[in-house]
Amino acid sequence: MKKYIVTGLILALFVWLSVMALVPSVDPYSLDNTLWNGLSTASRELKLSYTTVSNLNSLGNNSVVFVVGPSRQPSDYEIEALRNYVYSGGYLVLMDEYGYINSLINSLGLNASITGELLRDPLYYWRSSALPIVNAFVGNMSFKVYLNYASTINHTGGITLASSSYFSYLDLNNSGIHEPNEPSGKMDVVVLYNNVGRGKVLIFSDSDVLINSMINQGDNLIFVKSLIPNDCRAYVLRDLISTGTYTIFKTSFLLFYAFLFNSSVKYPFVALLLITSYFLGKATYKELTSMFKVKHKYENVDKIVKRHPGWDKSTLKKIADEVETNGELNE
Repeated sequence: MKKYIVTGLILALFVWLSVMALVPSVDPYSLDNTLWNGLSTASRELKLSYTTVSNLNSLGNNSVVFVVGPSRQPSDYEIEALRNYVYSGGYLVLMDEYGYINSLINSLGLNASITGELLRDPLYYWRSSALPIVNAFVGNMSFKVYLNYASTINHTGGITLASSSYFSYLDLNNSGIHEPNEPSGKMDVVVLYNNVGRGKVLIFSDSDVLINSMINQGDNLIFVKSLIPNDCRAYVLRDLISTGTYTIFKTSFLLFYAFLFNSSVKYPFVALLLITSYFLGKATYKELTSMFKVKHKYENVDKIVKRHPGWDKSTLKKIADEVETNGELNE
């Protein structure tokens, strides 16, 4: 019985690790999340990879870092690291509709903020007024950008790249109806600041422009690509994205796996794995053989009881045990 338990636990562990390695994350804005709120398509199209605050100073000037869908305000340490990255020549793209990154924007010396209010457009929209379509311009190129429950940007000194129509308004009480006290008219949703130290900062008042369900709507992907230099390596900052328990375990397992198989530790580990597999296979074979043997030993007992229902089955089994090594139990 103990062998069955050990074998079952090892097999369960193997299946669990296989699932973690193969099943993608379901966290919003995760690069391997293939669902509607993931960034798997953006990861493929923009060649995105993760980075962390502690790794920013190693990225170099030919890099762009996306802060997408922050779930909280950045800490003082994170603000300082991002500010140093920009001042040293980095390109920072901020995508947030709630205003979590306002403290970071202010620390960069920019006179801008995310309002945090819902933008609606009753005329130019996709599916509902909370999914407005805005006009964007980069040089001589124009784009139609589809937003998803976006906000707006109040700013001075920045270059407006995209703004809503004159029919749009801020739905302050989320009623879905434009009321007299609610601001209306053309409002900025994408703003660029050049010469921030030696770098630049691009602000979107919508986290969802690049998620799987939005990236291929209108010109979203083409617009974002037009803002990234061809020689830039693109990253997504992992630190501010909400991470679930499954993703934490998955990431830890993959890091452990990478450590094992990218160092000399892999040789003794593989040897240990082979030895363990051998003894596990041997033990499993013995257990299975024993199971089939017991079944075969009592096969004639079952036949006899079937032909002579009045005979005691337990007594016949005892007889079968006694004669197992001396002969066969005949019908």
